[in-house]
Amino acid sequence: LDAEGLGAVLPFANADPGGRAINAELSRWAKERRGRAVCVASLGQRAYYSLARRCSVLLGNSSSGIIEGPTLRVPTVNVGARQDGRLRAPSVIDVPISKEAIRKALRKALSPGFRRLAAAGLNPYGSGSVARRILGVIKKVPLGKALLRKSFHEDR
Repeated sequence: LDAEGLGAVLPFANADPGGRAINAELSRWAKERRGRAVCVASLGQRAYYSLARRCSVLLGNSSSGIIEGPTLRVPTVNVGARQDGRLRAPSVIDVPISKEAIRKALRKALSPGFRRLAAAGLNPYGSGSVARRILGVIKKVPLGKALLRKSFHEDR
């Protein structure tokens, strides 16, 4: 991030094994970049999505970069193998755990062409409007007495 001149918001790791050590390293890294990087314990869903939508790129190994990043139209640099096996949108760049690979992927993700690709919002997980569509279908189903009364059948 230093070479790219980017600021960073670093959500802390979950309570997974090793999370405290990761959080300590994130805090140390952010402290060295005071004014350009900040750690947060939790943003909550609404604040997280609002912030992520305004980011230039999502960087990390979280499923959020794989699932929500494309819907938010933000390029994702996915580091390591933690998300292996998940479907990927074209706006996700997978890299090994390597400073040089991450730097190269960040430059690609921030390029105008790749940002246009991410702006298309292509997401193999859908558009994020499935609940609204399901509700529309349910509203069209006639709820007559037949649906409200359970019928029993004798086995013979």
